[in-house]
Amino acid sequence: MRGRTLALVAVAAVTLAALLAVAVAFALRSSSSPLVLKLVTSAPSGTIDDNGTDLWLLSLTLSNRSAEFFMVDRGWPAAAARVNGNWRPTLPLTTARDLRPHSEQDVLLLVPFSADACRLETQFVIEPLHLRCMRILANLGLWRYSWYRYLAPHIFPIGWLQPVKSDYLGSAPRWRQVTTEVLLPGSSVTNGP
Repeated sequence: MRGRTLALVAVAAVTLAALLAVAVAFALRSSSSPLVLKLVTSAPSGTIDDNGTDLWLLSLTLSNRSAEFFMVDRGWPAAAARVNGNWRPTLPLTTARDLRPHSEQDVLLLVPFSADACRLETQFVIEPLHLRCMRILANLGLWRYSWYRYLAPHIFPIGWLQPVKSDYLGSAPRWRQVTTEVLLPGSSVTNGP
């Protein structure tokens, strides 16, 4: 009787481990990017670069389609514009902000007039579980209670209101890099300034 129980427990554990491995593999295999880049407007900027090329101001939106909170590297975005089939670095005019689930943020770029596409290379880390718990509990307003204010510093190893990013990401976080690209309308390429 004891041998049968042990065998059933072993079979159940192996089955559960296999199902967990399949679920993790399926989650890691997602082929679509969680970030989407869309063109909102393009207009002449009124500036000319060193080569005498008129620059265009692009207003783009970067959308987070997932249900995850993305902590974006402050060094982003590495922006580039495709001119005559070659990618040239461009100047982003906005600063990085973390992306909440299903949210958007505006990105402004200066690109050459003859650009037919632009792309952003974004690095982000998915919000760690302990920080997600801190944010959810803070949004619930539990900080108003004295017992929570006492327990929070003991439960969470960092400051729970405004922690320093290096405290919860560590010294060498595993950044995920995503390149998003958008084609620019043909009218801006064919019409002169």
